[in-house]
Amino acid sequence: RACAAAPAAPTPEFYWEARRDAEGADAPDGGALARARARRAFAMEEPPEMDLAEGDTLLVLVEEHADEAQGWIFAAKAAEAGYVPRTYLELAADDAPAKAPTPEVTDSSGGEEILEPVTQPRAESPPHPLVPPLSPIAGSPPETAQSPQPQGALEDYLWAIFQRVDTEREGTVAT
Repeated sequence: RACAAAPAAPTPEFYWEARRDAEGADAPDGGALARARARRAFAMEEPPEMDLAEGDTLLVLVEEHADEAQGWIFAAKAAEAGYVPRTYLELAADDAPAKAPTPEVTDSSGGEEILEPVTQPRAESPPHPLVPPLSPIAGSPPETAQSPQPQGALEDYLWAIFQRVDTEREGTVAT
């Protein structure tokens, strides 16, 4: 969703407004937001997905980002908001989490909660229902021909293959 009145950087207010617009009554009632950075680019296929460029700064709901069962999470960047793959994002360690007002619900603390981002080891992503399991690549070295690397995510496995191919094209072999 694009918004003409969106600020230059994502704000909690913009995030919650876009989330309510996208999900209506199913939108969460609040929670802690944190800044995240896109680890790599993502091209949306259809709304309500959102394009990402590597290095984009976004706001995400901390509990959704930490939930390894989540494949897609809602995020907001400067002028748009939508769903992006959770594994493409990492919480920005150098930025403090954004304060997240609880929409229409307040308590004695003003309805805001600040959580520090927690760096957790990546867990294996759940399989996508439309993507078949990976099989060994013909001519691959033995360590690549086995099942995906312990990093777990299909995207990480493919990313390593692309980096290796790029390196081999340049005349050096990745180790």
